[in-house]
Amino acid sequence: MRKFVCLLVVAFCFSTAALAQDLPRGEFSAGYSFIRVNPGSGAASLNLSGWFASLAGNVNDWFGVVGEFSGHYGSPGNVGSDIHTYLFGPRISWRQNEAFTPYAHVLFGAARIGVGAGTGTTDMAVAFGGGVDARVNDTIAVRVGQLDYVLTKFGNSSQHNVRLSVGLTFRFGR
Repeated sequence: MRKFVCLLVVAFCFSTAALAQDLPRGEFSAGYSFIRVNPGSGAASLNLSGWFASLAGNVNDWFGVVGEFSGHYGSPGNVGSDIHTYLFGPRISWRQNEAFTPYAHVLFGAARIGVGAGTGTTDMAVAFGGGVDARVNDTIAVRVGQLDYVLTKFGNSSQHNVRLSVGLTFRFGR
């Protein structure tokens, strides 16, 4: 019986080390992003398209820290409009399945909104959301979708926006 328990302990130690080797230490994601901007104060909502990029460092198999940046552009009513976000915060990942990695995050930072030529203002932003990455191989995954509620505050009013992103994720540092 004692030999069996020792064998189990050794097997557990080696399997834990093998799992730790599969964890990517970092991830870079980039792709297409769409945001529905709701300016508030009776103004019409805007649909803007653009890009996103994020860089994440994984502390362990479920917790990481991410920096995410995005830019969205459009010309509703022939007036150039854009919004850029600069967000940072914790990410919780569920790595129990090799094929898919769902995650959730809370990001804090700033947003800059511009309307027309040369005008713009920067203020606080917060994003709550998450998404799913589908594994292609050890180093590449497809960001199947990321959905975020993005709260911005410009001036005395808050804007309640929705953002959807898709793209590729590159994993490194295994």
